[in-house]
Amino acid sequence: MKNLTFITLLSIPLLWGLARTNYLVFHTIIEMLAVVTGASLSIFSLSVPRNARPYFLNNFAITYLNVIIVDFLHTLAYKGMGVFPAFSANLPTQLWILGRTLETIGLSSILFKKISATPPSYYRYPLLTSLASTSYLTVLSQTAL
Repeated sequence: MKNLTFITLLSIPLLWGLARTNYLVFHTIIEMLAVVTGASLSIFSLSVPRNARPYFLNNFAITYLNVIIVDFLHTLAYKGMGVFPAFSANLPTQLWILGRTLETIGLSSILFKKISATPPSYYRYPLLTSLASTSYLTVLSQTAL
């Protein structure tokens, strides 16, 4: 516990200094930490044995797997990364909003449904994520030209 506290206290000023000197590297590090955290939550949720895993853990894992895909696209779309050069700074903003919207929808659906009677949404949520991401990229590519 002391090591974790020391690392945290050491990393805060280092990240602050990095944010002041090179924001692109800082943003990439922070977003990748968010992606790794979401992936860890999903893997942890899916590592519970299937016969002992409640449905809400499946939905939780599926929600965060889809959110981290959009967050990763957001990171790649950030201005200066060079992955989507035809797009403006609007694309990463819209992808960030899409990620938060998917997260809110997923967590709200888990919270407000009957947890024990809701089967996992293996196909619905990834379909929603891919349709929303594709529509964002298509609409924003038309407005960027």
